[in-house]
Amino acid sequence: MPYSNRCRSANLLMLLVFGVLWPFAAGIAGSPQETAPLGHNQTQPAPLVQENKSVRVSEHVYVIPDGRVNLVPNIGIIVGARATLVVDAGMGPRNGQVVVRELAKVSKNPQIYFTTTHFHPEHVTGAQAFPANTIVIRTKVQQEEVDRKQPEYIHNFSQRTPEIKALLQDVKPRAPDIVFRP
Repeated sequence: MPYSNRCRSANLLMLLVFGVLWPFAAGIAGSPQETAPLGHNQTQPAPLVQENKSVRVSEHVYVIPDGRVNLVPNIGIIVGARATLVVDAGMGPRNGQVVVRELAKVSKNPQIYFTTTHFHPEHVTGAQAFPANTIVIRTKVQQEEVDRKQPEYIHNFSQRTPEIKALLQDVKPRAPDIVFRP
């Protein structure tokens, strides 16, 4: 069988198995899952970026790991000779402040660039805690998503738990300084 047909067959098999097993898995999960829309429930830890947990993964690259906590992104810090790039900032200013403190531990560069992997609140809204001279960079498509979807996402995320509501209270998404087409 040609490679592409094998892949297609494997994908169909996985979809079939997942489709058959999903109702059983959902039933086993029980009621805590049912109380939490969109993948976060009140029995999970609050989505807080962990301080003092940065890990050096190569000479110029660090990560603040998500700690396996739902709605906490892995945050990347890339330290250059003259500037530092941060990828993702956590949910809300409180998490953004943790990222800024972790950034100060690994980089003394005065110039900071910030970008995000996508527009969800746990990636974007911590940017408001970054210094005013931080240069925010987004693709045109991502900025369109932020403009069109961010208010609804912030509202929906805020309905999940009191902790998330507090993290997103008074969030003011930061406009990009540079918008580009990939």
